[in-house]
Amino acid sequence: MPPLRRAIRHVEPETLVDGFRQPRHVGGLSELVESAAGFGVLELDLLMRILDAYDQRSLWAAVGWFLERYKETFFVPDDYLESLEKKRPRSTQYVPRGERTGRFVRRWNLVLPANVVRGGEPDETE
Repeated sequence: MPPLRRAIRHVEPETLVDGFRQPRHVGGLSELVESAAGFGVLELDLLMRILDAYDQRSLWAAVGWFLERYKETFFVPDDYLESLEKKRPRSTQYVPRGERTGRFVRRWNLVLPANVVRGGEPDETE
């Protein structure tokens, strides 16, 4: 399977959400985050509607974590992140599910693989 960054030339918000829903289908979280960070534009209104349709707290949190990390890249306003944060899970969630190791990201109540949390060049550090 070619790296995702070559397979996806234009991102739709569905790609990001589905990637967090089923990371194994996009080459894993590292591949998803690295590729998605290179997206030129992300339509935030459509992304919110997609998240509303799924209404899964872990997706709100995962997408929120990603957008916070690349806040400047995608011009994400603070109030947008706050609206995602309000819908985060109440208990700690592991992404991907079934993993039992990683780094805890307090704001989003997520445990993500350490290489994903550390990797790339985020706009903001934790």
